[in-house]
Amino acid sequence: VKSSGAVPGPMDCYLVLRGIKTLAVRVERAVSNAKKVADFLDHHPKVSEVHYPGLSSHPQHELAKKQMD
Repeated sequence: VKSSGAVPGPMDCYLVLRGIKTLAVRVERAVSNAKKVADFLDHHPKVSEVHYPGLSSHPQHELAKKQMD
């Protein structure tokens, strides 16, 4: 795989196209998993604080909700 230059090689182009096709699904799953982990930690007795804008307890939850939708 060529790592520098103005024009990417054929293999680089193939890998980028392959990655783009599944990007939306991978991001959705990552967001879903992050939410599950944050919920779990938020209710865990040994965890005192969770900083995740997706939780309604986060101070900027409404702003994050607007930006993510």
